[in-house]
Amino acid sequence: MKFFCKYCQQKLDAPRELYGCELDCPSCGKLISIAVSNDCCELTELENSDEPCASAEKSLDKKINAQPESSPRKRTKKFTAVNRKKRSTPPKSANDKKKSSSKYAVFSTFIFAGLAIVAYFLIVSDPQDTEIHQASIEKNFHADQEIQTNLKSLTEIEPFINKYCTDCHNAEKQKGNQRLDNLDYDLKEHSSVENWQNILDALNLSEMPPRKADQPQDKELMMAIATITEKLSQAYKKDIQTGGVIKMRHLNKREYRNNIKDLFGFYLADNFMPDDIAVGFDTNGSNQQFSYNDIENYLELGKWIVRTNIDTFHRGWRATRPKHKKWDSNPNVEAFNHLFKDVRGGHRYKFTIQAYSEEDVKAKITMSDPNVPGTPEIIGWLDLKAKKGEKQKFEIFHQTKKSHNGHIINIEVGRAKGAYIAEILREGPIKEDSLFHDLIKSLPKKNPSEQDIARILRTFAEKAFRYQGFDPSYLNGLMSIYKTNKESGKDVLAALVEPFSIIISSPSFLYIKEKSIEKSALLNQHEYAIRLANFLWSSPPDEELYKLAKEGKLNDPAIRKKQMYRMLQSSKAESSLESFINQWLGMIRYDETDIPDELEKSGFRASARQEPAEYFKYLVRHNKPVDELIDADFVVVDHVLAKHYGIQADINEFQKVELPQDHPRGGLLTQAAFLVMGSTNGRTSPTIRGTMLRETFLHNPPPLPPPNVPMISSELNNSATVRELVELHQNTPQCASCHDRIDPIGLGLENFDYLGQFRTTEWVNEKDRVMLGDFEGDDYTKWHAKGDAFLPKREVGHNSSPIKYWVNKGLAITTGRSVGTLTSPEFIIDHKYCNFLIAGCKDNKVRLELMVENEVVDVALGNSTHLKSNYFDLSEYKGKKAQLRIVDENSGGSGDGLRILNGNIALDEVFLANYKVKEDVIIGNFEGKDFEDWKVTGTAFGDKPANVHWRDFTGTVASSHSGTKNAIGTLTSPEFRITHKYINLRVSGKKSKYLSVQLIQNHKVIDTIYGSEGWVPRTFDVRKLLAQKVQIKIIDDDKRTRGSGNRLQGMHILVDDIRQSDSPFMPEGNEGLEEVPVDATGYLPSGEEYTDSRGLKKSLMKNKRRLAESIYSSLLSYGIGREIEFIDQDEIHQSLNDLQVSNFLLQELLYEVINSPIFSKK
Repeated sequence: MKFFCKYCQQKLDAPRELYGCELDCPSCGKLISIAVSNDCCELTELENSDEPCASAEKSLDKKINAQPESSPRKRTKKFTAVNRKKRSTPPKSANDKKKSSSKYAVFSTFIFAGLAIVAYFLIVSDPQDTEIHQASIEKNFHADQEIQTNLKSLTEIEPFINKYCTDCHNAEKQKGNQRLDNLDYDLKEHSSVENWQNILDALNLSEMPPRKADQPQDKELMMAIATITEKLSQAYKKDIQTGGVIKMRHLNKREYRNNIKDLFGFYLADNFMPDDIAVGFDTNGSNQQFSYNDIENYLELGKWIVRTNIDTFHRGWRATRPKHKKWDSNPNVEAFNHLFKDVRGGHRYKFTIQAYSEEDVKAKITMSDPNVPGTPEIIGWLDLKAKKGEKQKFEIFHQTKKSHNGHIINIEVGRAKGAYIAEILREGPIKEDSLFHDLIKSLPKKNPSEQDIARILRTFAEKAFRYQGFDPSYLNGLMSIYKTNKESGKDVLAALVEPFSIIISSPSFLYIKEKSIEKSALLNQHEYAIRLANFLWSSPPDEELYKLAKEGKLNDPAIRKKQMYRMLQSSKAESSLESFINQWLGMIRYDETDIPDELEKSGFRASARQEPAEYFKYLVRHNKPVDELIDADFVVVDHVLAKHYGIQADINEFQKVELPQDHPRGGLLTQAAFLVMGSTNGRTSPTIRGTMLRETFLHNPPPLPPPNVPMISSELNNSATVRELVELHQNTPQCASCHDRIDPIGLGLENFDYLGQFRTTEWVNEKDRVMLGDFEGDDYTKWHAKGDAFLPKREVGHNSSPIKYWVNKGLAITTGRSVGTLTSPEFIIDHKYCNFLIAGCKDNKVRLELMVENEVVDVALGNSTHLKSNYFDLSEYKGKKAQLRIVDENSGGSGDGLRILNGNIALDEVFLANYKVKEDVIIGNFEGKDFEDWKVTGTAFGDKPANVHWRDFTGTVASSHSGTKNAIGTLTSPEFRITHKYINLRVSGKKSKYLSVQLIQNHKVIDTIYGSEGWVPRTFDVRKLLAQKVQIKIIDDDKRTRGSGNRLQGMHILVDDIRQSDSPFMPEGNEGLEEVPVDATGYLPSGEEYTDSRGLKKSLMKNKRRLAESIYSSLLSYGIGREIEFIDQDEIHQSLNDLQVSNFLLQELLYEVINSPIFSKK
């Protein structure tokens, strides 16, 4: 249930059961009650009420539930119960469910009595608070007046309105009940904003001017829409101003986790609660909600934390004995895994791993809970080096998530030569020193007194409440709960679970309490220390900060700066710095993007997400200038990103790597996460990237898009280049008014694809290609079958037919012992060629016909067990109607249903184009008496091709089965030039990392295909290597035998029919695409032009002050917990003037934030 306080207009949230009950408004402190109105509830003052709540327990229970929500004056909905993700309530145990209602009532009374007491001391205002709040309201009013005068007038578009609108909307004539001759161009009234919004909507939807009236030129319309949009955006910003009021807020998830760490030395895993869902920074109280269910969730979580810490470190079992897992030497295994049944959820463990390897490899370590589905969590990497016979040792620390006991650890060594895991040693749970454990250990081992219990609860609560005090009655309530638990038969530690959990569920712990009776509303020293620690650490202050605050020294600028330097060098700063940069960049969008499976498995997603944080932390700790957020001569990457970016660096974890001069990387703009966020549906989006640049680096977010603007068709999306799509947006005035100021900025990053890899070209659908049949549907679609020759559905699978391979899994194929035809739809010939892949016998009774004007003019035969490229020349039939027809007049056959060599035909990839597909070029078919000019090393392949019989195939192939005991060797082709798009081959043998086919260029491995059981078609995509020289190398490096002197059954590789082709055996879905150059030219709103990402970055860096203002304002907002408003601008500009002297160094910028008068205000 949501309602407003009638005194301060604070929007509140509470259960509906609170109708008629009293409470204190959390914002203004007035005593109020909830009374039923027509459609909602209003809060009214209680004056001599004769209808108190049903019981004291119910009153205490409900007194704390009304919590602040976003201001009702905001036009844009930022955070509501509708769009907020629900928090999941931890399941209660069976024992909890069996508690009697009377016992629960007593327990509930104690809990909520304590909570209510804390809420009272946290929320209830001093008598002077009313005056302060009233002054704040007046301040807001005057601020509104000042803001109003700063808004620019809309009079510049008055001529447009008079020319196209007032003839039908004036004093005498008011179509649609709209009068526009008396518009408020100065936006002095709130109703004027609504009127102008209606005008803007009508222009965007082309409803005004009407079609029969005179229409404005596109440029006129675009300028009108842009002007109204800009002015309304300013008006809406004014509408949500609060006059600098900071809403009370609770700890966000990150701060809660760090506060628990500070008290317990206990690492809460990321999944202990759902993520905070908020628009803007999660430190902004106006974006937060806190309900009755949240209190219950935190109470249950608190019990789990306390119970886990007590059970793990203070009961009999403590840390479990170390456990070993050993493996025998087996270097052919690609992954080693083991289930550690005693690894508990919610604890920290150490894993010591011993491994061997004969080549360098990065081995991924993952952990998963077998009881919880989902992707395993990456917990580390082993940087194995090529050290044959030498044991390599690694230590990995990991905090398990809150889940079941028993976790699987998995280490992927891949196909690295000689790589295997010898042993894993598990140690833990690991205990760290903390106040909680010190207090528990300080209790007498037998029969501690009530004074002892009161002492540890008091000490713990003082630190948990950040030394801001609490009422003695609160401690009495905790002691009552403890004694009740003891009387019920619980031991001392079990009886303490509830009191400790109540402390870490109390408002004084969960809320940031900033109260002061000074009318200047400045933070006192203690409150400043808390805000400073939350800003730089997302944690409570340490003892040094508390001491300085108590001594009143934090007002000294020199001491403030010294403390800031100290805090930034602490590991505690990582949490807050990471959180800020992730929220500033809007990294939540990255978490919602799809990443290809092969990149997911490589660890790319996690590495790319971490890169902006690691980079920002490096810049701050090394006091770099603010413009290095845009560009720098170095990156901070790990081995996964170094490989993705093509950077040569021998690294493992994140570290600084210098870049060559004029390298396109450097800065946040060209990091993978930023570029991935600026993409959609597998393509780059200049609109998204331009919007992100304007929001963050230009400090000038674009307005929201107008409603009901039609989308560009998906057909155009697939066939047009990115720039052509941008131009389509700009051809429509309704779109151009915004896109003209967004897209040209984003175009400067077009040299990076949707996964953040550098490129100079992009792939689009071939404009000169019309597909007539790829046979990938469940039937032959528009092709018409007659007779019984053709299967009712497409043929699937690569091993279900004696055809050696075909494109994808669909083709047109005839059946055995039947006759019939399959005819294409009619088409007009407007291309020079009809290309197709065909296989089958050379019997004229089984053929493909080209019919023009119902007359057969050309015929093609299969003549091969391979699908081979062929074509019909259409040049002399231009403009005529035509069809293709597959004919099977052969009723014979062997009866197997698939008689390609005995009277059948197969067809695939039929398309029209103005070019003919080139014939395949054989690289190696191994049909001779020896390997001809292929180079042989070792004895695995013998001295000639081997005779093989495999199901329907009989012939000669390159086979390492020819070798003798322990035989190894290679077979390498002569160097040849790439003339086609693909290199196809057929591979068989055992799947092993020692059996492979490599594509080699200048002695460097470009791509690798591994052995596989069955005759499997494989493809090297060499489109980017056209006209370059390469080699094919077949490798057998597997020495294992079966004891009889011959090779171990299946431990060999067979390769045949290596050929260059323009059609792949194993397509990736982009075969119908053509490569076109990328155009990355663009311009900034100032009009400054650039030709690529380097030019874009140089242009952005010319205005350091603008970038400094963006990040300074964002850091200030993040630190104080509210949006930056118009009344803050003078202070911000003064700070920027001071920073300009220091070249906008980031540490100086942070100091200006914490030294700003705005930061010191409540």
